[in-house]
Amino acid sequence: MVADARRAGVLLLLRYALAWVGIYLGLVLRSPELAGVALAGIYPLAMISNTFVVPAQMPAWLGCVAEWNPLSATVTALRELFGNPGLATGSSWASEHALGLAVAWPVLLIAVFLPLAVARYRRA
Repeated sequence: MVADARRAGVLLLLRYALAWVGIYLGLVLRSPELAGVALAGIYPLAMISNTFVVPAQMPAWLGCVAEWNPLSATVTALRELFGNPGLATGSSWASEHALGLAVAWPVLLIAVFLPLAVARYRRA
């Protein structure tokens, strides 16, 4: 039961953080067309993670980006919480401390984008 709560908590924390990023982008970008362009720019960054490809099989610079990606931290932490670390676990600091990063990245995103979104909303 505790493991289920931890799994859900990790997922919900990332989702909450990304919601604030989306709220801020929605407040900054006034038209739906610009929002579509912004999402098209964010999509490749979301795909550079260890979700589909092991970072060791990527070029060195791309593998480093993938290991430090917030989505990679969450995916690795959830794989560990489900008891199936898979092939994506490496020997880097980021992969060895995935649960800590899976909490730290969303907290950092919330700390940055929540105040920005509130300030932008108050100016509107």
